[in-house]
Amino acid sequence: MKKNLLLSACIALSGLLSAQISTSVAMAWAPGDVFTTYSADTTGVQEGPAGANQTWNFSNLVISTSPSTSTCVAPSTTPYAASFPSATVAAGANGGYSYYQVSSGSTIYHGLGVPNQTQVYSDPEIMITYPFTYNTTVTDNFGGTWMISSIQNTRSGTSTTTGDGYGTLILPSGTFNNVLRVKLVQNYSDVSLAGTIQYNFEIYYWFNAVDKDPLLSVQKWTITQFSTTSYTKVVFVSDAVAGFADNDHLSPRFDLFPNPASSPANISFALEGQTDVSCTVYSLTGQQVYNETYGRLQAGTHSFLLNTGELESGIYFVSVEMNGVRTQRKLVVE
Repeated sequence: MKKNLLLSACIALSGLLSAQISTSVAMAWAPGDVFTTYSADTTGVQEGPAGANQTWNFSNLVISTSPSTSTCVAPSTTPYAASFPSATVAAGANGGYSYYQVSSGSTIYHGLGVPNQTQVYSDPEIMITYPFTYNTTVTDNFGGTWMISSIQNTRSGTSTTTGDGYGTLILPSGTFNNVLRVKLVQNYSDVSLAGTIQYNFEIYYWFNAVDKDPLLSVQKWTITQFSTTSYTKVVFVSDAVAGFADNDHLSPRFDLFPNPASSPANISFALEGQTDVSCTVYSLTGQQVYNETYGRLQAGTHSFLLNTGELESGIYFVSVEMNGVRTQRKLVVE
């Protein structure tokens, strides 16, 4: 669903210096990223206070064991690419794709493509600007017009993204220090001959300096249609911190060094059993610049060299796939 993907695609922490928590475009979603989340029971869950040096205690969360996965790809590989010529990454889930334009200064949402329908924003939504830190606020108007079952639908609204707190996040799997909480508020309406639908979303994300996707999100949705209002709350936890140590869906981990690299970089990882492993490298614009299939490897520790001498200086993303599940790390080539 778009609301779960939207800000996650835009923001991840790039560095921590005490309370100076900030973001960088280098950690925005890119083709090759795969993210898995688990829903949690919402009973009694509240987002907690805003502000500096907070402690958000979600140690009693009851997390499901059924994962949901979203995959980032190059827009050109999707069936709706022609409608989103400015997009640089598409995040796919449940047969649809959300399209984003990532640049050095911002991440912008351009719309959604699903079977038999595209929602193209003629006025795209600026989700976040870089750098972004505690007390930073980004507000933008957005909207567009498209057809739904031969009926014209016009959307218009406003979104506000705020770094509203930082501190310590406690989850059932452990305690995470130096996290930034980001609050997203979206208010918009869809107007058609059938009437007006009003949407109000209030979403909280907690980010650390390691993972691209949020460790936790608490989302509250209010939808009013034909004088009837519905309220929904959902909670999602990243697979990186869900605490399912033996779950097959957990993202694979690998080390990448030296980084920055001016000579061949070393990719190393440990396998618990026979695993199909491959490596793909993407440029900052999402172009695939390297691919290597290592084949089916036995249990144990493995290391491979990545020849950075064939790459121009700049930022790249190294994606390692193990049994169909990918993890990505940033690589700086000097």
